[in-house]
Amino acid sequence: MRKWWWVGYTLVGILLVAVVVVVSVYFPDWKETAVEKNLSSVALATIAVFGYLLNWAWRYRKSAKFWVTFTALLLAHSAVFVPLSFYVDHWPILVLGPISGVEIMVLAIAILYLMHKTLDWRALDILAARRR
Repeated sequence: MRKWWWVGYTLVGILLVAVVVVVSVYFPDWKETAVEKNLSSVALATIAVFGYLLNWAWRYRKSAKFWVTFTALLLAHSAVFVPLSFYVDHWPILVLGPISGVEIMVLAIAILYLMHKTLDWRALDILAARRR
């Protein structure tokens, strides 16, 4: 099943290109405001952070506790970054990139702790060995 994932990634890429083309054709004079620029930057960072986090934590997908935790973390992230976007003039990539990297690590540690009630990194090695 995993060998066909490239089809999904290809379709998502084609869909994104189609959206950009349609928007640029139908709205050629549209210029983003500062708030729209900030919100789009935060939206892309959120997709990157939580997409990577979901990929990393996919082994917990059958646990309801994981989905509750993941949703709570997503809502907390949105509750902080969306209001900040209205007050920050610009989110430079040199600021948003490192913030996203640190956030991924903190959220991964939170998920690891909530799923295992320990921060013993060897627990991950044991889990990986059991799956093989």
